[in-house]
Amino acid sequence: LAVRDCLLHEWPAAADGPEGVRPLLAEHTIEVIDTGILVDVAMVGQAVAKLLPFSGDDIYNWCIKNGHYGLAARATNFGMGTVRKNRALLTDYFADYFAE
Repeated sequence: LAVRDCLLHEWPAAADGPEGVRPLLAEHTIEVIDTGILVDVAMVGQAVAKLLPFSGDDIYNWCIKNGHYGLAARATNFGMGTVRKNRALLTDYFADYFAE
């Protein structure tokens, strides 16, 4: 949201510019996407992702909220390793998703 607000903020044009003040991206829209759920869907499929009562992000957030910082670090390392190992699958999934 901070990036969107920054891009849509009305920035002054150059002193000699004819347009005055205008939003930087007035003619565009910006979509914010939770890529965590996309990774879950790519890894286990839509049906399984919907059946799971929690996501990888939920596990990490629970660990941090409850002071289990070491466990959160391990979950992060596990997630990074999983993403690294499945890079081709995720790259193809994200390419297809954003092509739509």
